[in-house]
Amino acid sequence: MPDKITLTELNQAWDFLVASGFHRQILQKLKVISCDSTAGIAIIEMPVEEIHLNGYKTLHGGVIATLIDVCAFFANSVKAQYLEPAMSTDLTVSYLSTARLGDVVRVVTKCNKIGKTMSFNTSEIFANGKLIATGSHSKFAVERPKL
Repeated sequence: MPDKITLTELNQAWDFLVASGFHRQILQKLKVISCDSTAGIAIIEMPVEEIHLNGYKTLHGGVIATLIDVCAFFANSVKAQYLEPAMSTDLTVSYLSTARLGDVVRVVTKCNKIGKTMSFNTSEIFANGKLIATGSHSKFAVERPKL
């Protein structure tokens, strides 16, 4: 059995992924703050900045969906105990409230099941302690090591 993936390793993986492209533009200040390999839970936080806002000056729904997608990578990696390259097969978001400039958004994602090729996750997104969105997300593993 491999050693448990650490918070430091998850943040280093994120630093690598955020070095270019889409992630660099909108998720640069995202940090993994907690992970639990037994439960398959990852928690990330990110401050809401100007780039994250829609025309109403609230957190854009596309950013919320992106956070659900990204946090699933961390929850899957923690549960599987290796960095999990995967692509989305579906993503559902329920928008319940909003966040504003300066708020810190916290995403709690649980990997509910991880199989041979698919993983299934649920997320809750909070701002100022208030639930603002929930999501479910399935991912297909691009390549899994043989265990």
